[in-house]
Amino acid sequence: MRLKHQRFATGVLGAAALAGALTVGLAACTTAPDAPATSAGTSAKPAPGLPTLEPGPPPEFTPEGTAPENLPFFDYTNIMVILGGDDIGGRDIIDGLAAAGFDKSQMEVSRDVTPTGLRADSIQFSVMFHDECLIGQWGAGTGYHSMVAAPLATDQCLVGATRPIDW
Repeated sequence: MRLKHQRFATGVLGAAALAGALTVGLAACTTAPDAPATSAGTSAKPAPGLPTLEPGPPPEFTPEGTAPENLPFFDYTNIMVILGGDDIGGRDIIDGLAAAGFDKSQMEVSRDVTPTGLRADSIQFSVMFHDECLIGQWGAGTGYHSMVAAPLATDQCLVGATRPIDW
């Protein structure tokens, strides 16, 4: 019986350590809620969790460029969508990326609603771009985050079930 309790305790401690490591790792990727937002020469204080735009001209889309070269444009496009509405969902992000020139057939997006019918805390979205993934995440409580990553072995960018993009 003692061995069974030791295994359980080891499993619980291992899971807690992993959760702690993920929390610490993700804590460095937060949006500064009190930084001034700058767009076309104006500045304002955003609501907590809202991303901000860097001063200067907006980045340009380079269809023949690499995913890392287009990450600033991907970010700019998503931030403009987020700042443009109150209740941003996956469809808003996908429509914004498509309007900006990204190929909609190469996109993935998570669901806006949980299986229990609650609003998701955040949404994840991606664009497969020249065999690399531009991946973004947005949630009012978690802020905006993005990265470039290699595709998964499934040739997808996002892990798990995603929402069909059928509009």
